[in-house]
Amino acid sequence: MGRTKDGETTRYYYDGDQIIAEAKLIAETTPLIASYIWGNQLEAIQYANGSKAYTLYNGHGDIVELRSEAGEMLNRYSYDMWGTSLRRKSRYSIRLGIPES
Repeated sequence: MGRTKDGETTRYYYDGDQIIAEAKLIAETTPLIASYIWGNQLEAIQYANGSKAYTLYNGHGDIVELRSEAGEMLNRYSYDMWGTSLRRKSRYSIRLGIPES
């Protein structure tokens, strides 16, 4: 699965319904952007530069924050009572690797 935006193609790799990696398509090669570390749920995202972002969840199982290895808040997400995303507060441009519709 993939998407092209502004001339750049990103490929998403899944194991069943769980995203496990994403890569950019550059001249017929696909260098890794990130790999997704799963336990019972998404635990962390490891980026190609070696850094990691860790997920924090609310009681409904929605990701509410991504934090760096040092505990710094990278992104914050909020939802309505049905789990619909309301807003995202980002300090950095970090996606969850889910293609935009």
